[in-house]
Amino acid sequence: IFPRIYKNYIETGQLKWITRLLANDASSYNGTMITECSGNKPYYHYIKMLFNKQNAWAFSKNSLEVLQNIAMLSGMNPDDFKKCLDNKSIQDKIMNIRIAAKKQLNINATPTFYLNGEKISVYSYEDFEKRLKNK
Repeated sequence: IFPRIYKNYIETGQLKWITRLLANDASSYNGTMITECSGNKPYYHYIKMLFNKQNAWAFSKNSLEVLQNIAMLSGMNPDDFKKCLDNKSIQDKIMNIRIAAKKQLNINATPTFYLNGEKISVYSYEDFEKRLKNK
């Protein structure tokens, strides 16, 4: 639903969108690592690629291989991919963000939405739009 939200609300200035990292398992942790090592590529370029290919990497036994292919398609070479995944400071950053999200916002799953400080449940674009109009 994000592309529609982006086009109709964020791009028009009606909504401010804040994205927070949240890695709950090895696959999402490694995918998050890639976004943090994006270098010259925009962060959202990787996010878009990861969401578009989520079924191929998130639930795959070969998720690292698929993630490496995604990274390479986005301009990251294999050596930089390995260095990225071995980067302890980025690993710590992702873990600290996860801990803070759990403690401060009670976030244990993605996606989780907050609207004007209130945690909301939405399962479709229509749900999201309805919640926005009721605020």
